[in-house]
Parts: sequence; C-alpha cells; structure tokens
Amino acid sequence: MEKKINLIITPQEYNQANHNELWNEISEKSDGITIILNIGADFFISLARGKFFRVKEAINGPKILKKNLILLRPFYILRPEISNNIVNSFNTKLLKQSLKKIVKNIEEYQINVLYYDGIWPTFLDQLKLNTKYYYYIMDEVRNDAHNNKTNLKRTRHDKIACEKSDYIYLMSTKLIEKRREYLHKLKVIGNGASQKEYDLNVKKLNNSVGVIGNIRNWIDCDLLTRLIEKRQDIHFGFVGNIESDMQKYMDEILTKYKNVKYYGEVSKGEVHNWYKKFDVILVPYKQNEFMKATRPIKIVESIFASTPVVSIPITGYEECSFIRFAKNVKEFSSEIDYLTKNKINIESREYQDFIKLNSWSYKAEEILNEFK
Repeated sequence: MEKKINLIITPQEYNQANHNELWNEISEKSDGITIILNIGADFFISLARGKFFRVKEAINGPKILKKNLILLRPFYILRPEISNNIVNSFNTKLLKQSLKKIVKNIEEYQINVLYYDGIWPTFLDQLKLNTKYYYYIMDEVRNDAHNNKTNLKRTRHDKIACEKSDYIYLMSTKLIEKRREYLHKLKVIGNGASQKEYDLNVKKLNNSVGVIGNIRNWIDCDLLTRLIEKRQDIHFGFVGNIESDMQKYMDEILTKYKNVKYYGEVSKGEVHNWYKKFDVILVPYKQNEFMKATRPIKIVESIFASTPVVSIPITGYEECSFIRFAKNVKEFSSEIDYLTKNKINIESREYQDFIKLNSWSYKAEEILNEFK
C-alpha cells in the first residue's frame, strides 16, 4: 500500500480559518498523515506587521493536534506569495527541511496537496517530491471583489494552477464559466458547516436581523442604508471585524439610526451562538459577476443554526424556503417579513437534506474521493 501525506496549505490563520473543520474531517477520514501548513513566518512581513507569534511558532516546530494531524508553521526568508524565483529556491529548501523533521523519508511518500492560492504548484514543484495538486477555488480570483475588475496577476496564477492541478474544487457553479477547458477535472464542493452545541442561555433579539462576519467593502452600503431607513421597526445588529475602509460608514449609521447596534468582534468558536440570536441573517453584498460566484460560509453556518437567510442572488446556493434571494430594498424587506413569519422547520426533508449534503463530513468525503 502506497504511503501518503495530505499537505494542506491554509489561506488563513488555522485557528480562524473557515475550512479548519474540513481539514480535521479530512485527517479523520484519510489513512495517511495530514500536515497543515499554516501561514508562514519570515524575516520581513512577520516582523513588519508585528506577527512575532508566527516566528515563535515556526521556531517551536510542528504541533501535533491529534493522531495523524500535524500543524506546521514554516519559516521562509520572505513569504513565497511575494518572492521571486531566486528567493523561492531557498524557501523550498527551508520548507523541505521542516517537512523532513516530521517525515524523515518523505521522498517515499505520495503527497496530495490541497491549496487555495494559484502560486503554490509552481513553488512546490521545486521540492522535487512525488506531488499531486488539488486546487480549491474559493471565489472568482480573476476579479477584484469590490469592483469586479480583472486582476491580471491572480488571473495568471489561476491559469497556471488550473493547468497543473490534478483536480479542481469550486465554490460555485459560476466559477466553471472561465474554466470550461478543465471540465474533466472540476467538481463543485462549496462551503460546509458542522452541528454545534449551542449555549442554552442564548437570548433572542426580538424582531432582529443580523449582518455577521467581516464587515468589508463587499457590502452594498447604499442598499443597506436605505433598508435600515425603511425598516425602523427592525433591529439591525452587526457582528464582526470592521475593515478600515468601512469604519466611517459604520460610524455614520451607528450615529444616525437608533435601530442599529454593533456588537463587536467574536471568536470563531462563539459566532454560532450569534446566528441563534437573530430572526434572520442578511447578506447585502454588491451585485456583480464576482459576487454571483460566491458561496458565503455565513449562509450555511446560519442555516445549521436554524436561522434563515436573505441574500443577493448567488450561484453558490439554491433558493429554498430558508434561503431567499433579494435584489433591492423592497425585496429584502419583503423577504425579511416572510422569513420572520415562516421559521425553519428543522424536521422537514428539505432541511434535513441540506444539513446532510452541506456537512463538512460530507464535503471531506467528496474531496478525498478524487485524491489519487
């Protein structure tokens, strides 16, 4: 039996990553060793941004999370994403040394790499190991989110990654449009969630809607403001980190409208209780081609918490009795009323099928089925 390693390269800090539960499921369902490469430490970016904990963790070496699941903070001269070929030739040597501390005879293993950024296949080729690549495309990386303009650098990396990958996982069906030549190795997976134990003392916020997650320039501020003005009878609660370019907007609506409140940031381990607090969760993003290709994880997490969602139309989900699409203020307002009156029937076949097909456990099996 061939010895295998699952090498997962995180797009976010492991503890805050949207997919860390998926990676845990992969490690449990796979016979091989699963090594998670956390965001790397380096001499420049880590120090310039005050991320000293990354350097410390890299020095401390790999951390065993559980049987066959290891977290590694690699150390680079400069982060591979922004390095040139010369620097990356040294970076790959450093990475290989780190991996060999975990598996000394790593040359004898087949390595299945699950990655989220198009730069990685070119970089990892330099390891000269028995490597197969599995590319997970989270959104339309060829465009910028806030204005839908083509990003030439990411487009170039994405094309290379699609070509080099043995298999490609997509967040939504719309992501197929620019990758039709790879239909033979495409599979729509999307975000998932897990059932949580909720705090029994969670108190509902009466007649409320929530905007949960990173508060960034993806939000259609004009639409949201007009909705807040129209529905003075509804409490609008915001939960999550406020990006710097959204701080002014948040200050303005918090000052102007009495039906708006900001509840601060919460940890990933606490956010599921916040979904429970609201009657409905809103996803009032800008409507463009980039957004149509998304599958926000907040939607599936909210449904798992039995709280319905009103979102702009997106291809990552199908509209159903508990996920409603709206394009303008009137439609958002109407759908909020509908969902407030029509709670999720958690015993229904529609809901039970959604939970089954969107669990991280199910998603992990779909991914592993394509690992060669």
